[in-house]
Parts: sequence; C-alpha cells; structure tokens
Amino acid sequence: MNELENMVREDRFIDFRNVFRRNSENKEFRRNIWQMYNRYSALSKKFFDLNPDELNRLAFVVSAACVSRGLAMSQIRKILNLINSIKRNIDKSRDKDREYDISKDRMKLKYMLAYITASHQGKIEPFMLIVSDDVIPKLTPDNFPHFYDFVQAMVAYHKFLGGKD
Repeated sequence: MNELENMVREDRFIDFRNVFRRNSENKEFRRNIWQMYNRYSALSKKFFDLNPDELNRLAFVVSAACVSRGLAMSQIRKILNLINSIKRNIDKSRDKDREYDISKDRMKLKYMLAYITASHQGKIEPFMLIVSDDVIPKLTPDNFPHFYDFVQAMVAYHKFLGGKD
C-alpha cells in the first residue's frame, strides 16, 4: 500500500487533494491513482454491504480516477439527471404506498453509461466499471439510497479534487 492509499484509508482527503493537485499531470502519479483504483474496485462486489465510511472512500477513489482522466461534470449530466429522477420517482411511489418498478431505469442507466463512456474516450470508465456489472443489475427501490449517496459523494469529490464542470 502506498502513501496515497494510506491517506484515503485514514480519511486524509485534504492531504490527498494537495498531492493530487501538485502531481495530476505526472504519468507515474496517474498510474498510481489507477493502481489504487484497481485495488478499491474489488469493493464493488459487496457494494450494498459497504458501511458509510467504506462507501465514502470508494466514491473518493473513483472520483480521483475520473478526474485524473479529465472527466468534466458536464459529460455526465444526463446520468446525474436520470439518477435524480429515479430518486424522485421512488420517493413519490413511497408517498402513495406503491412499489416502484426500477427495471426500466436499470436498463437506461446501463446503456447511457455505455454511450457516455464511448463518447468521452473512457473518462467515466472508472465509474462505469464499478457500477455496470455489480451495482446497477442489483438496484432496487430499497437499496437505491445507497447508490444515490455514492453518486452524490462522487460528485462532491470530483469538485473537491479540482475536476472540471
């Protein structure tokens, strides 16, 4: 485990950001980010069992990988809008004591992620690799808040690390 991973494990995100900003153009540094991402990506297998701290760290590492590839928030705006729409629909159905059918939303999320990944030279690939196979197929109205919190944390950390709008 390297110093970057220690910073993440110890929740020293400000220290990480300072190192990240100084070194983000360095190829070796970006390779270290990707290696750390690869180790953390194994957590996607137990995504819905992660505690809030583990989920937060995973969101931070995925954000770092996306920012290091040059992802701008505008490139994933449609995904964010869809996720917010799904949350609203789940909340509305709960208010009316009805079960929400999320199956169409799972399909939409998968094909939108595939399209965005192809359209933007893989800049969102770190996110897609985490959620496409291990998270989206298992989404239910009951576990959706866990996914929603992960995405919101990613958006916040993207900005925190200096990602483009």
